[in-house]
Amino acid sequence: MLKFLMTLTLLLTLSIQLTFSQIFYDESDVDENYDPKQDMIIKELQEFKLKFFKGDTIRYRVSSHDSIIVDYDEAIVKTRFELYEVICDSVSKNNKFHLRMRLKSYIADERKGKMAPVRRETHTWIGREVFLTLDSLGRRHGVGMDDSTLYSMSPGGAFQPSLFVPFGDTYKFINESWSIKSLDTLVENGCPSPLVSQAFLFRAEHPIDTLDHESVRFRFIRTAQGAVTVISDDTKIRIDAVLNGSGNMIISTIDFLPIHQFANIEQKMKLKYPDDTELPIWHFNSTDFVIDDIKPGPGRLAFREQNKKAKVDLENK
Repeated sequence: MLKFLMTLTLLLTLSIQLTFSQIFYDESDVDENYDPKQDMIIKELQEFKLKFFKGDTIRYRVSSHDSIIVDYDEAIVKTRFELYEVICDSVSKNNKFHLRMRLKSYIADERKGKMAPVRRETHTWIGREVFLTLDSLGRRHGVGMDDSTLYSMSPGGAFQPSLFVPFGDTYKFINESWSIKSLDTLVENGCPSPLVSQAFLFRAEHPIDTLDHESVRFRFIRTAQGAVTVISDDTKIRIDAVLNGSGNMIISTIDFLPIHQFANIEQKMKLKYPDDTELPIWHFNSTDFVIDDIKPGPGRLAFREQNKKAKVDLENK
């Protein structure tokens, strides 16, 4: 009798499991073309690093799409086109790059709800210079502003994606993952500058040749918390933000510069007024950075020749 009851219990358990699996299993979720080998680590080292030379002037074309909801109102939709310039003023003995960055031009179409779009071609951030000290892994070691008493925010707001991502490691195999955390001041996004505590998960991908560059690439996901205090009509307003996003970066193996980055980000923000009232804001953004022009410094010209010679020597071996 006991053996019969145990057998019956087992059959009932299996029947329940099969029923639930039929309910929750969806054949459409299965990718019939999925090959597990595509996610296997490939023992082919990729070199991720940045390299600037004194006198380098690099321009980036930036296109962005924004959707902003303020206090549950109709969405404000923007399409932005910007031109940024990065200049390397010097390189220190410990290989830190001292950069200047500024917005050269700006065009945006924006509308709210069903209203007709409005074209804007001026902005208080145009011409403002910010200063960044980076290492070869994209980490920040110093920031500065041309005039810290002149308050303004960049067209994309305090927490828009940054061109320079702190990837934090150099050599990785294809499909290898790694993670880093950083505390960064996003001086290129405004004055006063936002502070973000962020965590990244990276994954190295197959190298590609694109935009006339041999390149390496990685993709990433990012979570962060940020804060900034802005001044409006002599009133201090604090903005707290929770940020979630993802993207991918392509770095030239000829010049070791970012040649393309795509990033999207969801920003959940609260504006906090001195009287403790709060205003919720949601800002959804996607941004493309594409290298437009490189005016190389003298050191880069010599570096390119050295690189070419090394590749020819390697091919002839």
